[in-house]
Amino acid sequence: MAQDDDRKKQAGDEAAPAAKPVKADGGGGLAGGIAGYALQFVLMVGAVLVGGMISAKLHGGAPAEPATDGAESAAPAKAKAAAKGKPSSRKVAVAPARYFAIDPPLVVNLSDNGAVRYLQVNVEVMARDEKVIQSVQQNVPLIRNDLVQLLSDRPPPELMSREGREKMRVEALSAVNAILDREAGGARVESLLFTGFVVQ
Repeated sequence: MAQDDDRKKQAGDEAAPAAKPVKADGGGGLAGGIAGYALQFVLMVGAVLVGGMISAKLHGGAPAEPATDGAESAAPAKAKAAAKGKPSSRKVAVAPARYFAIDPPLVVNLSDNGAVRYLQVNVEVMARDEKVIQSVQQNVPLIRNDLVQLLSDRPPPELMSREGREKMRVEALSAVNAILDREAGGARVESLLFTGFVVQ
């Protein structure tokens, strides 16, 4: 019986070393366990980064910009910052031009040292608002009157030069806008054109 007990004891002693778990780090205790976890963490972070780069390539991520020195990269950044603070420089859609002819043409007598001469002018006004054109139509008699007075005061030599005709055109535009200011509550035409001009 004692021999059986000794045999069991010997068998238990021999089996005990085989039952101990073998450590992967070679048996370093607590330090070995921390090193193992640190290695797993580094591998996981690396996998996440590699996966992110692959995903960016597959899904059209922004291309990397070439490296430049600080002066070159600062200029575009300043331009972008300035653009954010300023309103957009895109052109605002402008309404199409609308024209209205003051018919019939204006005809005035000119005095040229006793000789009888006359001036015939075709006048059109331009605005972008239909209400302004309607205001011109409603005030055609006043406009014709003021333009006839303005044109009849001109000496023929002044009407023969380009500069003289341009000066008269600007004055005629001012006369039309003065009538509209007075009669149509501040409506204004954008331009006045001489589409026909004859001096005889």
